[in-house]
Amino acid sequence: MKLVSLLGEYWASLAAFGVFGLLHSIGAREPFKNALARWTSPFFVEHFWRFFYCALSFAALYYGIAALHWARHPENDVWLMVYPDWLWQAITVLHLGSVALMYVAFIQSDYLEFLGLKQAWKGLAALLGRATRQPNLELFGTHRLVTGGVYAWVRHPMMAGGLLFLMTSGPSLNNLVYTVMFAAYLHGNRRLLRGAAPAQDLRPGLRLLPGACRRVCPARVAVASGVTPMLERLSEYFYDPLVFWGVPFALVLLQAGARRLRSWVRRRL
Repeated sequence: MKLVSLLGEYWASLAAFGVFGLLHSIGAREPFKNALARWTSPFFVEHFWRFFYCALSFAALYYGIAALHWARHPENDVWLMVYPDWLWQAITVLHLGSVALMYVAFIQSDYLEFLGLKQAWKGLAALLGRATRQPNLELFGTHRLVTGGVYAWVRHPMMAGGLLFLMTSGPSLNNLVYTVMFAAYLHGNRRLLRGAAPAQDLRPGLRLLPGACRRVCPARVAVASGVTPMLERLSEYFYDPLVFWGVPFALVLLQAGARRLRSWVRRRL
């Protein structure tokens, strides 16, 4: 009866997440992209579909599912238990580590290509008649398989970091249900874990909860009194959606600036 009651209470977010997972998986498959290319054009799929894929995933997950899930059940943001001080400190470290893992994976990948911006820029340049080198655009526009850095530890560090982020959030009913949905999606998307060949590796778009940290681990929930102040302040710092998304893009700009500086120094030398 408890399970039936739970399903009845969260049926809307469960259904929305199921539709999202189905469409997200279908959108990454070659048969769908081939059909889309026949309906539109191969040029659109190669240059613009990745960008639309990421944008639609972000909008569906954040503005659709996350808002629907937490906004409909604010009473279930209360924690079901209070961790001991030592356990909460360890969980906070893991929570911040999951954010760091996602940041590092994002920076290590070709982030402009990952988000579809590089392909879209090449497409716009081609439409404007500018000469551009045409890469072999496969795997939703990603034509190289990253195997170093954090990708040597886990095949999909962004998804692993997202799961760890949810698992180390506050133990409210809302968070637990959403974590189960996310884990079920990963299990159902097993092709991401066992491709027929490394070249079939697909790196899906970002589908964590940008800016939803306030709902995932709300600051208003009381926690154990002995939490290390530094960890608590650092954790609260990342609850700001501007910070959550601003930090990786600031790192991107710093990385691009460092590359230009190195190039300038080499030319001068």
